Amino acid sequence: MENYQNNNQNNNQNNNPYNNQYQQPSSEENSAKSLAIVSMVLGILALVFVWFGYSAIISLACAIVGIVLSVQSDKTYEALGMRKNGMATAGRVCSIISLVLAFVMVFLLITGLSIFTKVFYDMSSVFPNISDPFPSMTPALFDLFPNMP
Repeated sequence: MENYQNNNQNNNQNNNPYNNQYQQPSSEENSAKSLAIVSMVLGILALVFVWFGYSAIISLACAIVGIVLSVQSDKTYEALGMRKNGMATAGRVCSIISLVLAFVMVFLLITGLSIFTKVFYDMSSVFPNISDPFPSMTPALFDLFPNMP
């Protein structure tokens, strides 16, 4: 009877699909997952930074790095024959949206600064007691936008 129980336990252990050992993910899979997480975090940070004036420049850097990392993550998943990670896709989408918004914000900031400088420069001729707030930047900004009135 005891021999029958031992044989039965051995057969159950060999045929039980839940008895298999847990396999650790490979280092490539871990690195791809880490890249996906970092790209998503950078994409979200870029979306936040884009709304705070001159930090749109930081947003540009975060967005570019986020796009590069999400592409690398997807390539690694493809090389491993695995399905692409949703976090990498989310990171890429957030990064692309923030990249476009950051370009618009930087353009608006440069344009606004140049208009402000031009108006202030014109006012200084009307009010001679007002000094130029950006003496080193005024010629450079006029060179950027030479057709301004």
